[in-house]
Amino acid sequence: GYRFDGVERPFEVRIVVLQVREDDGTVREEPLILRRSVHGPVLAVQGDRALAIAFPLPDEAEIDEPQLWSMLRADSLEAFLPALESQNLFALNLLYADRAGNIAYALTGIFPDRPERDADGETIDWSGVVRGTTSATLWRGKLPFSRMPQVVNPPSGALQNANETPHYVAGPMALEFPDTPADWPPATVWPRTRRSLALLFGQDTFTPDDVMRLKFDSRSDLADRVLDMAIAVGRQYGSPEAQAAAEVLATWDRRFEANSMGAVLFAFWAMNYQPDILGGARFPEDAFAEPADPQRPLATPGGLADPGRAVEALEFAARAVPQTFGDLRIPWGALYGFRLGDTALPGFGAPPEAFGVFQPNFAAPTPEGPLATVAGDTWVAVIEFADPLRAWAVLPYGNASQSGNPHVADQLPMYAAQQFRDVWLERTEIEQHLERREVVGN
Repeated sequence: GYRFDGVERPFEVRIVVLQVREDDGTVREEPLILRRSVHGPVLAVQGDRALAIAFPLPDEAEIDEPQLWSMLRADSLEAFLPALESQNLFALNLLYADRAGNIAYALTGIFPDRPERDADGETIDWSGVVRGTTSATLWRGKLPFSRMPQVVNPPSGALQNANETPHYVAGPMALEFPDTPADWPPATVWPRTRRSLALLFGQDTFTPDDVMRLKFDSRSDLADRVLDMAIAVGRQYGSPEAQAAAEVLATWDRRFEANSMGAVLFAFWAMNYQPDILGGARFPEDAFAEPADPQRPLATPGGLADPGRAVEALEFAARAVPQTFGDLRIPWGALYGFRLGDTALPGFGAPPEAFGVFQPNFAAPTPEGPLATVAGDTWVAVIEFADPLRAWAVLPYGNASQSGNPHVADQLPMYAAQQFRDVWLERTEIEQHLERREVVGN
């Protein structure tokens, strides 16, 4: 057992029998002892120490009224927000809009309501292992929805979130959420978020066509912050090869489009600062001359702290790119591609937090040569709350995965062309596009 609040307690013990297949094909039974403490399941026991894990899980008592179903049934903001109060989902950045013109944001989900101080009044460091011998460190259930970050109809008139913390959801000014736990992350603007904010607050109104165009935006926030200086020092101090590379970068559109000349060269330049930048690792903060300021997210960081290293990185890229591809000027799509089944197309986008692009694209090597996308966009949709409702969407990886199915990659060319398809919302539209009809039963 274990000691808790000065009293010895037995573990809850359950034995399960595992079926283990041997090399000769026979099966033997192996008992597994499962122990559980007041904190949760015990993962390991070593000497007189045990390690248990507390993990927030959905409340089985609330499964009869699933939260998602309550959210779907809501027909107004006043009905929708109470549907979030059960906090019976895993963590979600949730944005809401309705035809009445309301917008709202909430960080919703199952977060632990953990004490901030132990029995001696000391601050508990929840980033590591915490002593579980006292109820002073015991979780108190789920953090109530009332303490979660939430914004309704902000003065900015717009909301955004690019998988970051909630502080910049309503604009470039960092919001404070005083009811959240003290150990939650502070306001930190991420590279992709800077680009998202610049796009959203760069114009006053948007048509659906504007939204569809900007969704595929691949301009690099990182390039906008460091490229001018890299070009200048390369021209002044670089070798003839580095100077030639600087001229290629000077004509680059700073986008990661399939036909962008200079994106590959810039990526190789950045690899000298962060070798795993194509894998998604972020450009190092200490490489900037001016550090990031959470109160000035669109203006900072900027410049390069070490101009000499910028020249060295350009020398490296000027050698490596021609050695790898045969020329300094090659399109981004020659390195990044979309591949699905028998369909192969030049790709666009880049690791978003590494290069500060809004259009995400994570790729991995292929036997054929170019990197092929393995993660990024899933279902992309633009919805206009007009009367009647209008919507456009594209599903890059298609509606099927079975070999030979015509819908495995049928939307990939549309996606590669940065286009959307109409969403058929009415029965008449669907019937006009029937591929086949199946009648089940009588």
